[in-house]
Amino acid sequence: MRMDPTSGRSAAEFLNAAEPAEVSDVLVRYGDVPRGEARRIAREISKRRPLATTVELAAAVRSAVGWKERGGNPAKRVFQAVRVFVNDELGGLERALDAAEKLLRPGGRLVAITFHSGEDRMVKRFIKDREGRCVCPPELPVCACGAEPTLRRGPVRKPSPQEVAENPRSGSARLRLATRTNEPVGDR
Repeated sequence: MRMDPTSGRSAAEFLNAAEPAEVSDVLVRYGDVPRGEARRIAREISKRRPLATTVELAAAVRSAVGWKERGGNPAKRVFQAVRVFVNDELGGLERALDAAEKLLRPGGRLVAITFHSGEDRMVKRFIKDREGRCVCPPELPVCACGAEPTLRRGPVRKPSPQEVAENPRSGSARLRLATRTNEPVGDR
């Protein structure tokens, strides 16, 4: 599940060594797994250690929470959470957003496509924090209310029903846009 299999801790190493509470926290934070389910899954993983394959992890998840007709395989959120955690994907996104803000020239656009609610929350908060308390209309090229924002929020785009019908995996995608203002980037 690592992006670079030659470095960092593997998913198996994490799942086989971490305390159940830590595994549960990772599932809740990175996979949006409900807390009660996350605890049951973490306990089941702990009972079945050592886990060596994704098939074994999926079996532990299914044993802990069963199979739901709606929502598909319950292991998909667990796999997602572990992958995001071991690859520090949200940390990478945070570093990329900070760098983009500094590199963008006034009028430049920051565009981010997210596929996971944790990513989307991070991008949304990043833009919101840099808007300050600006109440100017988005059409104005500069802030006139004195809020000194470094970014101006743009529209959020979601896939059309036709696109989701053609590509169901696009259903969770969100495209967020922000435009760099003339204000200097402060130390954050």
